[in-house]
Amino acid sequence: MLFAEDNRSLTFAVCSSGSSLAEDLEQALIDGGFEKAVQSQPNLQFTVGFPTDFEFHPDSHSIIFEWNGYSCVKKGAVYFFSFANWHILCQLRSLGSSTDILLAFDHHSLTVQIPEQFLRLILMWCLRRLGWFESHAGCVDRQGNGFLLLGHSTAGKSSTVFGLIEQGWNFVSDDSVLVSSLPQESHQPPGFLARSFRRFFALRPETLHWYGTPISGHAHQTVKGKIQFNPSQLWPEQSQSNTRIRFLLALTRTTGQHTRILPLSPEAILTRLIPSSLWLMLDRETSPAHLAVFRTLASSCYGFELQLCPDVLQDRARLASLLDPEHLLRQGVAVRTVSDPCSTSPSSPSN
Repeated sequence: MLFAEDNRSLTFAVCSSGSSLAEDLEQALIDGGFEKAVQSQPNLQFTVGFPTDFEFHPDSHSIIFEWNGYSCVKKGAVYFFSFANWHILCQLRSLGSSTDILLAFDHHSLTVQIPEQFLRLILMWCLRRLGWFESHAGCVDRQGNGFLLLGHSTAGKSSTVFGLIEQGWNFVSDDSVLVSSLPQESHQPPGFLARSFRRFFALRPETLHWYGTPISGHAHQTVKGKIQFNPSQLWPEQSQSNTRIRFLLALTRTTGQHTRILPLSPEAILTRLIPSSLWLMLDRETSPAHLAVFRTLASSCYGFELQLCPDVLQDRARLASLLDPEHLLRQGVAVRTVSDPCSTSPSSPSN
């Protein structure tokens, strides 16, 4: 794997002779929350161009994955990504403190704009080889304590993040983050950083109606019927690009009257964490490292199940109270002490 020296920030630069792929790539990076390097050395240097010989012969390559119309084959150090009529070549090279990512595409890919999801798939592929692993999760921060919110598409991740923002919490993302391990300090448990991998939030109209926050002029409706908007425009003081993860929350919707939060063992929270990344199963080259990061993350953070009921839509202060870091810490320590008196607890929340 290739690792950048600074694992906290991800800045980029795109070098190109003016191709449409470079423009599409730059927009996908910006929408993903990356910052364009201005005067400093970028972590990721993208070089975009045309290959001199760009013919595809899958039978002479090793297949890396095939899924949902996307495919990736490898020959030597070069990877070929395909989706419909688009074909992109990719190669990574280490350049000291930064990584150069070579991208090239055949002339047939110029006729129609390349789908953003295809570019994001390639970008995620690159980032996994740099030690960043994606998770379909929301992420918020309370006084330096990062919360990763796990759950399927209708579990309530975006609603929970939105409610906590209204209570003064900082936000990182509503449902797409990158997770990376931090350099381990002496006599300290492993640390993990979560950073946003999507700049926009997407909420159902009925959820926005419940919260009553005016977002007119900042939003548009997506294909799936959700309302998409940039939260940094509404709450610029509560936006941050990353946070150190201390709590893992598995969200479930229930039909009860009162929202509850219950401690989970590291093994139980790991079973909720693994499904948050499809590529943990599909990308065979990085799956061992991906699983190792998730396993250590589950064992070094406090895990809880948040059983969401409609009451927290009407009383967001109660939601914030249930997730108070000091309150959760006391519950987590008690559970781990009972289950394993000799276990080492994760580090205490920041004050």
